[in-house]
Amino acid sequence: MIVPAYITLSEEIYAEREPLKGNSMKTYLLACGLVLNVFGSVAYGYGVNLEARLDAGNDKVCLDVRGDQAREGTVLIVWNCHGRENQRWAVTDGVNGDSAFIGVGGYCLDVRGAIKTDGAQIELWKCHFGPNQRFRVTEGLIVEVGSGKCLVAKDSKSDSLVVLGECKDPKAKWHLVK
Repeated sequence: MIVPAYITLSEEIYAEREPLKGNSMKTYLLACGLVLNVFGSVAYGYGVNLEARLDAGNDKVCLDVRGDQAREGTVLIVWNCHGRENQRWAVTDGVNGDSAFIGVGGYCLDVRGAIKTDGAQIELWKCHFGPNQRFRVTEGLIVEVGSGKCLVAKDSKSDSLVVLGECKDPKAKWHLVK
């Protein structure tokens, strides 16, 4: 079931709320002069302002932007869930079921250097929606399209890096919650 996607930004930076229809792209020129492209529509179960909780962490750790640093190259970790901006994600559902995770500062989840091997770091990067920024969310797994590998926490404790790894790893199971 597809529901309209809306983009709502913080009080300081506001873009007009307008639904996306079908597999379309909407470009927003933000008050600060940045351009935000939003692809596709948001599917039921996806949406804005979501947390990605690690199942192996007993719902206590979430996908987190280390140090709340909204800049290219900032690594992703798991951290105790607190629900602030650096743990909130807009998850789109675009063409062919591929999703983008858009986080703090409008940056996307990105596999560093488009590396396709186990251990490749996950970071924030300017959204370009290439294969290393597209994911499929299925059965609790967040699968990177370019490699077919999953987002995996190196450990289920706070401050553990999130990397590409084998989907059968118990630390590859996530669930998205509002």
